This record gives sequence, structure tokens and C-alpha cells, in this order.
Amino acid sequence: MGLVNSYGSLIACRLLLGAFESGLAPGVIFYLSSWYKGCELSWRVSIFFSGITLAGAFGGVFAYGITKMAGVGGQEGWRWIFYLEGIVTVVVGALGFFLINDFPSDRPKFLTESECKRVMTRLQIDARTEDSEDFSWNQV
Repeated sequence: MGLVNSYGSLIACRLLLGAFESGLAPGVIFYLSSWYKGCELSWRVSIFFSGITLAGAFGGVFAYGITKMAGVGGQEGWRWIFYLEGIVTVVVGALGFFLINDFPSDRPKFLTESECKRVMTRLQIDARTEDSEDFSWNQV
């Protein structure tokens, strides 16, 4: 987005970003649900959404500081926001490929066979107890 030269190309890039980013939150929650029981999941999801909130809160301050780079390399300050945040995103994405573990059913490298079975047993027991719960509007 730092390389766009027209409003139309900026809108196209933002639409593409939204399309690619739209699966992030559901994907993270799905991934976490494959490792933690239902009663453990809410804490992890709240940490995830708190991180999103903090990123939004400090993102503006960070962007303000970056815009002070106006003129560096002959570029406007707003372009530097996209350059720097884009570089960080690409680096973290590349690291994620190596750091995010497989699902427990795929026997991740960092678990022994017995630990993997224990994780799977915990999740299967939790899945059975969740099926037996009845829906209640009072709980809603």
C-alpha cells in the first residue's frame, strides 16, 4: 500500500488486505480450540482479543511517530507506515511458519507420544461433556 499512486489502487489494496485478513481471528480461535478444553479456551481467547485492543490503542501512536519520517528516502511519512508495518508482518509471518506447532492429532515434534495421547484424551473427554449440555435461554 505504500507504493500506490491513486485512490483506486489504495482501495483495491485495502480490499485485498481485508479479504486475506478476514480469516485470522476465526483461525486463531480454531487453532486454540484444538489444544485447550472449553473451560480453558475463554482465557486464551480473551488474551488474544486484549492483544488486538492494545495493538489498536498503540497503533495510532506508533503511526504518528512513523509519519515523522517524512522525507526520509524521498518518501512521504504515510508511506513509511505501510513499509515498516508491512516488513514486520512479513517477518512475523515467515517466523510463524516455523514456530506454530501442528495440531495435537498430527503428533507435534515437541510432544512425546504419551503427552500427545494425554492432550487428545483431554480434548475428547471435554468434547463428550460439551455434547451433553442443554441449551438454556437463561444462560444467554
